[in-house]
Amino acid sequence: MSTMAYSPNPQLASGTGGAGMIQAPPQDDPNYQVPGLPAFGVPQGYGLGLSFPFPQNSNPLGGFTDEGYLADDASLRADIGQRYAAFLQQLGYQDPNTGNVIPGTIIQDANIKLAQYAKDLQDEQIQNTQQMQQAGTLFSGIRPWLLAQLQDPTQRNIGQLGLDTSRSLNDIYNQAQNLVTEYNTKNQQNLAAAAARNLQSIQNQQLLNALTPQTAPSPQGTANPGGVGDVPAYDQTTWPSDSQTANIDYAQSPVGQSMVQQVAAHPASAGSSGAAGVLAAAAQGRNTPNYQARRNAY
Repeated sequence: MSTMAYSPNPQLASGTGGAGMIQAPPQDDPNYQVPGLPAFGVPQGYGLGLSFPFPQNSNPLGGFTDEGYLADDASLRADIGQRYAAFLQQLGYQDPNTGNVIPGTIIQDANIKLAQYAKDLQDEQIQNTQQMQQAGTLFSGIRPWLLAQLQDPTQRNIGQLGLDTSRSLNDIYNQAQNLVTEYNTKNQQNLAAAAARNLQSIQNQQLLNALTPQTAPSPQGTANPGGVGDVPAYDQTTWPSDSQTANIDYAQSPVGQSMVQQVAAHPASAGSSGAAGVLAAAAQGRNTPNYQARRNAY
């Protein structure tokens, strides 16, 4: 009978997630019995909650949000939640009611392999015992040495399984922890994108306002048929005319003077029509010397 004893792996059998021993199939002959193997468990502190810890306030600084941001945030939360659920399935989770850690597929698969290795150790023990019985050396001092040689490959497999399982648990746990940083980073990017859209919208509105004809107050003593204190940008029903002198005369009229002064001060208010171009030219002409002489030249 083997006297080898196994100590629990502190990296895999600590905390509420690690418990129990894995035993080989029971045997009546004490010479066929082997000690149990400590079952793998989730390390202390590796038990994740059932749901991802999304922040209650995704916009703590009060940044601009719009429909696009809300859609991006919903998509981001769905992606993070799905990946977190996959990590839970592999790593396990902590029961919110009892605090116990429920092992995931990594631990479950490792313990299944460990049970097979326990059976292999027992089969090797049986083989060694039978060989010693046939040789009449069952109680020989060489038996433990021969048993150790026979069980060495299985013992190596058990050690490698513990190493691989520990690494897998650590890798999955780190990936789950990194989801917090990933969410915060992408959330800030979504907020920045929303702010950029808002800025572009403001700039577009400002440009539209600049291109839209505006009204201007009439000069003192100028009559305004369009209303009190305001004049239209230009009146296309009375001009431009094919006669340049008529255009210049219109520019000298009370209404025309107001329009010319407005265009001279705010060229963008003239718009882009042909009439606006003539009005702008008339405004420019009024600002040149010898205005009457130029009119008489026509």
